[in-house]
Amino acid sequence: MVNALEHGEFTVFMQPQVCLADRKLLGAEALIRWQGPDGKMVYPDEFIPLFEQNGFIRELDLFVLDTVCAWIRRRLDEGKKVPPISINQSKALFFHDNYVETVLGIAARHDVPAHLLHVEVTESMAWLDEEAFIRTLDALRRAGIGLSLDDFGKGYSSMAMLHSFGFDTIKLDRAFLAPGQEKQRSVWIIISSLVDMARRLGIEILCEGVETEDQLQKLLASHCKYGQGYLFSPPMDLETFDAYVDAHELERK
Repeated sequence: MVNALEHGEFTVFMQPQVCLADRKLLGAEALIRWQGPDGKMVYPDEFIPLFEQNGFIRELDLFVLDTVCAWIRRRLDEGKKVPPISINQSKALFFHDNYVETVLGIAARHDVPAHLLHVEVTESMAWLDEEAFIRTLDALRRAGIGLSLDDFGKGYSSMAMLHSFGFDTIKLDRAFLAPGQEKQRSVWIIISSLVDMARRLGIEILCEGVETEDQLQKLLASHCKYGQGYLFSPPMDLETFDAYVDAHELERK
């Protein structure tokens, strides 16, 4: 894993996040891919669990953050539009000493405005150390970094997450749109209710895993404004994403 990082086998891909009504570009999620010397692609579910166990996930998270900041800085220097980029943070990094200082230090080194970075965390992280979780989120918020709660609805979600931690965005887990689930009326009642609650609390809802036009229309009927999924675009390398951003109008909140 160390040699792979040193030799450029890990690469950052981007998956666009869009406004469902007009498909304007809202932002993107940064994702990690591993392509070995033989050209074979290794996907995150094959290596992330191991790296979470041995701690290497911290190095990988920081690599993604540094790569994203470098990409943002290049586009700013070229006078091009830049959407906010969401970056997943592992519990190993998030609860590490000097985490906030490290993140802000990387952003400062690349002279990247904080509002162009969004940190994504999962709800399970809150229950590891709630006080530290809240303290770190508050520090990131004060610095101007956006906060997203990932995988909401996966497992036993708590409604407390919708108001207690000050998230800007709640990302509905792709399980809501899994085959079989999306046909159930109850699923759309839940999605509509979550969207309504979040709106009243001033939180945006983004649904992951949007793959069909039927899902898109049902999400629009549920008043969900934002989405992410293969219907709009698969994850793409940075060069391809450059062209995508150039070709799409940015959503202005």
